[in-house]
Amino acid sequence: GAKELTLSLVQVATPTLPSPLVTGAKDYPAYNIHVSVDGTSIDVFKKGAISVACHYKLKLGEQSQRIAVYSILADGKLEVIKAVRYNPTAEQIVFNPSHFSIYAAGYAEVGYTDLKAADWATLAIESLTAKGIVQGIGNGIFNPQGEVTRAEFVSMLLSALELKAERGTGSFKDVNLDAWYSSAVITAGKLGVVQGQADGTFGPNDKLSREEMAAISYRALKLAEKVNGQTDVKVISFKDKDLISLYASEGITALAQAGIINGFEDGNFRPQAYTTRAEAAYIILNLLQQ
Repeated sequence: GAKELTLSLVQVATPTLPSPLVTGAKDYPAYNIHVSVDGTSIDVFKKGAISVACHYKLKLGEQSQRIAVYSILADGKLEVIKAVRYNPTAEQIVFNPSHFSIYAAGYAEVGYTDLKAADWATLAIESLTAKGIVQGIGNGIFNPQGEVTRAEFVSMLLSALELKAERGTGSFKDVNLDAWYSSAVITAGKLGVVQGQADGTFGPNDKLSREEMAAISYRALKLAEKVNGQTDVKVISFKDKDLISLYASEGITALAQAGIINGFEDGNFRPQAYTTRAEAAYIILNLLQQ
């Protein structure tokens, strides 16, 4: 029944972006986007309802995975946009906002010096760093072969998929409310993304196995409505499929079918092996791109 929709897109001066993550903001596009229906501003959209594309040609030496996009809110605070992709054919930055405001692009000078040993995950690591989802351990080091804890992975996962809990119960005896990961872990518990032990603990500092990583990722992906939750658990083709725990079978199958996770060159999945930082980044980027 609406009579008039007004859409306004105005290019504005690029604001100062966070340092040291994003540098060289000069000459990067920034737009103030506003929409109203019959004179009423529309401020919030359903996830994925709106797609924005703005022209940007990569400068000499730039890598597309290092492009970052920020929303500048009315109070001046910056909000990083997680699901940003670059279309090289159309030379466009594409993202899906949940609201309209000023959006600015920038370029992340990542510069890790230790990614050679995990070159297959370099794109994922640099892309998630530009989006503020992962970070190094200091002095230009990412430590791609380092093992990930349960709390670290859950925090990265919920940040990437922007999952929030409005209701439900979820608390763990060993999750201190003052801990840096408490909000993410408690939210994941409320959403059913993670489950505690029989004694009511979560084990935030325990190392994360590959099958745990797959099961948690699959639950989160279903909540984000990026998979339909239907799969045939009998089609797992990994040589060591008999070693996969029953609770993780469906998730591993679905993610493998979707090309989100892979086994090793020997045909095994190694479900009980611990997840590395490089593997976690690779998986999370694949989840974002669904």
